[in-house]
Amino acid sequence: MYRKFGAYDKSGCIEFKLFFPGASAYKRGGDPKIVALRVVGDFHQPLNGVQWDVSRALTLTPQAYNGGTLYSCKTDPLPDGFYQYKYLVTFVNGETRIVGDPCARYGGSDEFENAGVVVGGSTPQQNLVPPLTKRLPLQDLIIYELHIGDFTSEYRANRTPMDALIDRLDYIASLGFNAVETLPWTAWPSGDFSWGYNPFMYFSVENYYVDNPAMPAEKLSKLKRFVKECHARGLHVIMDGVFNHVEKRMFNRGFAYYWLYQELKDCPFIGDYGEGGFFENLDFGNECTQQFVLEVCKYWIEVVGIDGIRFDFTKGFYVPGDSSHGLPKLIADLRDYLGNTGQRNFSLIIEHLAGYAAIDVANQVDATSCWYDEFYWRSREWLKYGYLDGRIMRLLHSARDFGAGRVPTTYIENHDHAQVASNAGGRARWYRTQPHAIALYTVCGAPLVFSGQEFGEDYWMPEGYEETETLQRVVPRPKRWTTLGADSTAGFMRWLYGTLAAIRKAHPALRSPNFYPSVWFDSWDR
Repeated sequence: MYRKFGAYDKSGCIEFKLFFPGASAYKRGGDPKIVALRVVGDFHQPLNGVQWDVSRALTLTPQAYNGGTLYSCKTDPLPDGFYQYKYLVTFVNGETRIVGDPCARYGGSDEFENAGVVVGGSTPQQNLVPPLTKRLPLQDLIIYELHIGDFTSEYRANRTPMDALIDRLDYIASLGFNAVETLPWTAWPSGDFSWGYNPFMYFSVENYYVDNPAMPAEKLSKLKRFVKECHARGLHVIMDGVFNHVEKRMFNRGFAYYWLYQELKDCPFIGDYGEGGFFENLDFGNECTQQFVLEVCKYWIEVVGIDGIRFDFTKGFYVPGDSSHGLPKLIADLRDYLGNTGQRNFSLIIEHLAGYAAIDVANQVDATSCWYDEFYWRSREWLKYGYLDGRIMRLLHSARDFGAGRVPTTYIENHDHAQVASNAGGRARWYRTQPHAIALYTVCGAPLVFSGQEFGEDYWMPEGYEETETLQRVVPRPKRWTTLGADSTAGFMRWLYGTLAAIRKAHPALRSPNFYPSVWFDSWDR
């Protein structure tokens, strides 16, 4: 439902649709208290060529729809092009706000965080994303994780990061990877560097990644081309979905539904459910939130053709014993949708940190996998402090306790942590990471490698509680491509990772749940 709202090209006109759920869709929340809703943008002639002419704003008409209220209107015919807009809301108490669109499929200028819509644009044939010839089960994937901006910053010049990323897909495939997982591409408010874990427009690609001023109507097409080029190389695309919280910012630069209610506490999409995290929590106790997030997932599956979703910080929308809301309900609904659309081997991966207890949750909610965080922490412990004991047996028995058809996602580093070479003492001590890389590629699960790991990149990151309180973690870590030809370390490590990938693919036993000894008691660990 929600993926059909927003602004669309209707035979050369723009049709705007903004939906507010009714009381039957939420337990906590209230009426938005709107007395007038208009839309303003550059679809009419700007006043003095600078500001939108608010006096010519179009009025949206309310009507009953699906238990709630749907506001809609349509422009006159317009020339093909990219148009920006916002909603001008007047509330019962006389307050007015200019707010974005929670269902916008395009972002506008970074300065004002406008919503956007395209009239005309690429033809459907140009935008077609062919599916993979054969989508593999997760246990057969070797995943390359990257931040689109950091990965491309050294070589992209004046191109968009998404365009530049395509240049290096052959490099990724040459090392034996058959899946790419980017940090979130959904839009976040501009102003600060971001990993993408502060979303505010779920149906829109981050403007920074795709904005070419000469081609504003092709923003979504750039993401589609990336997925298309991945599929042409046999690379699966796994989306990083952040559904536990949103960025509220200011009323004209935050999650629009939050600001479209006169009393912010009445917004049914925002509220406590599960463990709190950063930013504003989404309230999965309300049916409207559950529907909204499901629609976001369906949108990216249908429009872009992704092959899996990694669900970030699932403790934020999981309550033990509640199978009717949050994570269990979302995965059940997605399973039904994927089955009904004939999609097989679509990966549903949860980040339910930390420890082995995440395995139980993956089984309970019917996820394909969970992030196997113990692999990182034990590797870090052994590299930094020399701790090596019987716990390695439990770690290497990675398939233990997973239900049928489920496997761990394993890693010795990821975007959240210092890189493995840093934990080993720097690139000069790269050789200490070899046993950990070998273990990563020879146990059951889907091994994940973070960008730069394959040639010994050694960015450090604060890990402990006190460190992260005083030092910022979310900072740029540009991939240093010049390192590739700087010394023999990079060449050998690339050879090592490529060789391990080839061995893993050639020998199915390395990907199987078989492990010897099959019985290992935890009491034997020390």
